[in-house]
Amino acid sequence: MSLATLLWASSSASPPLLSVSELPSAGDGTVVRVFGVVADIRVYDSGYASILMADHVTGATAHVILPPSSSDTVLGAMTIGDQILAEGTTSLDSAGATVFADGNSVEVMSRAAFTMSVEFLCSHWRLFEFDRFNVTGSVIYEAGEGYWWLSDPYSGHRIRALACDAMRDIGDGATVLVDCTLIVDLRTMTICLRTWAVAPFEP
Repeated sequence: MSLATLLWASSSASPPLLSVSELPSAGDGTVVRVFGVVADIRVYDSGYASILMADHVTGATAHVILPPSSSDTVLGAMTIGDQILAEGTTSLDSAGATVFADGNSVEVMSRAAFTMSVEFLCSHWRLFEFDRFNVTGSVIYEAGEGYWWLSDPYSGHRIRALACDAMRDIGDGATVLVDCTLIVDLRTMTICLRTWAVAPFEP
């Protein structure tokens, strides 16, 4: 579901629908619906779970807290990079915004393949360091340097890819879906993608 469709479908509904960046404007203790991209998932010994959501445009973040009774089912349905919609009560303090929700009020709206772009990843890479996720882009091979890149053809952003055999087989210029982990190459101090699998992709 596109963001425009999501906003249209929810325009007359209550509680209000907000992006992660807009959460502070709702005030403390307000019931809201918030949408964002999953950047981290943590489950604690107590059974509570925390989902870090990021704004797709600004990179602003907020936490969604789930109780033990619902966390397993909800977390099993989502992965890093998915766009989710959560309904719950806000808590605002100096540490940032938090939404307390339950499993029945959290749903996946769009999978990582359709939300994670090279542009978003390059702009907010710190949110996804050491995460494994799917991202789409165009393959570029620089023969002189022997480097493979994953590029966003619209914004011009690109990120180096440590190519697996499948990327070499697909070749230069193809639009692909990449299963990868974001790492920092300490030798060059640059971010790059360790690729696990690559497949042709059609939006």
